[in-house]
Amino acid sequence: MNALDAIDRIEDLLVNIEEQAEELKALFREHFPEHYERGEAYNVFNLTGSWNKYDITVDTLFRDIKEEETV
Repeated sequence: MNALDAIDRIEDLLVNIEEQAEELKALFREHFPEHYERGEAYNVFNLTGSWNKYDITVDTLFRDIKEEETV
């Protein structure tokens, strides 16, 4: 696997994680609404990113890699 293949695979994984996070969020919202509200308040269902622009996350690492590879 070369770097471009790895980028494609990471992107696929991130999409999959986001889809699963939405399912997880829906299950909490439906069955455990009090815990859901607390989780939403702290952005816990965002499994790859953060509201804090200074946090290093999978999303920021991936964005940086894509920018480096396309320059």
